Amino acid sequence: MSQNWHTTDDIESLIDPEVRAEIGDPIPISTAATAVYIPLLFLGLGLAIFWQGTISVQQFSWPRIAEDAAIGFGVGLALVAITWFLSRVLTPLQDLEREFRRVLGHVSTQRILALALLSGVAEELVFRGTLQPWIGYVATSIIFGCIHFVPSPVFLPWTLFALGAGFLFGWLFEYRDSLIAPIFAHVTVNALNLLLIVRGQRKT
Repeated sequence: MSQNWHTTDDIESLIDPEVRAEIGDPIPISTAATAVYIPLLFLGLGLAIFWQGTISVQQFSWPRIAEDAAIGFGVGLALVAITWFLSRVLTPLQDLEREFRRVLGHVSTQRILALALLSGVAEELVFRGTLQPWIGYVATSIIFGCIHFVPSPVFLPWTLFALGAGFLFGWLFEYRDSLIAPIFAHVTVNALNLLLIVRGQRKT
């Protein structure tokens, strides 16, 4: 892990010490992420409904929703299986997982599932539900990968994974003409990968 530049300490130094004392020191990453994703969720929901129209009452057919959910869940499971296999043979992925465990610390299963649901739904509403109909599939997928960039070599596999996942989720949105499939895929990937990483169940 040579040439590893961390920005967490720099960011936390900007936060008021009294606030840090109330929510934890160091500040839990899951807490910070929740604070970001809640407003993002409402922003994406509003834009998807009132601007792009990617969510409407006419789309809600229970058989179609069940089919989209099953497809999304299956795609998510397949992606988790691929990353599980690669993490057993590729050193950069093993380094990444160790770093994620170090940064995240102890996170309860309930917290992991809540964070996975919140982040998956919020990001899909913003990227596939709002940006993709506006600027297109390729541009949205690239931007999705870029927002997962961290200026540290150890996190490069995460950025590349997010880029590939962005193209996959975008394709699901185009293929099914619905946000249900990419949301279920995204939440499944986030939940299972976080559980595997934090609980240390991968061979790293």
